[in-house]
Amino acid sequence: LLYGSIHVESYDFVAPGDKDSADGVFKSSVPEKSARPARVVIDEDIAAPAKPRVLYPERGGNVHEFTALTDCAILDVLAPPYDADNHRDCHYYKARRLAEKRDAAWLVEIPPPLD
Repeated sequence: LLYGSIHVESYDFVAPGDKDSADGVFKSSVPEKSARPARVVIDEDIAAPAKPRVLYPERGGNVHEFTALTDCAILDVLAPPYDADNHRDCHYYKARRLAEKRDAAWLVEIPPPLD
């Protein structure tokens, strides 16, 4: 975050056999066919100056959403870049938090935005 303030929500997918899966957190019905279980990593407001964060493909909140709270600028470096031919394509999700466990959600894949 270079300047301003944002709200950040980020998630990690829960793998089969993960502790959350084993605990039965995701036994509730799947909201849609494209839904994947996820664990909330970050759900907070951040104001500049903020230290850099590293998000890895399998952990650290790689599935993320930024919502501007004020005028702001974000530098988001992707390395390696998206590349559908190498299984690094971009997907969009809508989070559906579990009422019984606020740090868990179903992520439902949605079409990319038009703009």
